[in-house]
Amino acid sequence: MADVADDIDAVLADTTMTDEEFAEAVAAIVLGAEDPVAAAQLIADKIAALSPPLSDARLAAVGNGLGAAVAALNETNPTAASQIAAIVTTMPEAVELAFAETAGMTASVIAARDNSLFEESTGDKSAN
Repeated sequence: MADVADDIDAVLADTTMTDEEFAEAVAAIVLGAEDPVAAAQLIADKIAALSPPLSDARLAAVGNGLGAAVAALNETNPTAASQIAAIVTTMPEAVELAFAETAGMTASVIAARDNSLFEESTGDKSAN
């Protein structure tokens, strides 16, 4: 996880990136992490600790990046997608709004859904 932390620190410190590049970097960190949920939590923790805080535009870029990551993870790991969405609900409003725009629904809706049908298990996975 140290490499992920270093990557997050580098992205947060890079003032030369456009907001779009910043969002892409956030998504890449989460999607490239061995544990995407832990990476998203680390991003949230580091952003909360920043002084001065990120601008609303940068916070929106974080939301866009996390939204893109959740959209991608929803196909392969919906449980992780829901857990990341739950993390987003604890972040500033600018993050949540951009996340909803990118992911197509609010973080609270994604976080609240029941993923028991998607979890790896034996037996009938139908909704019946």
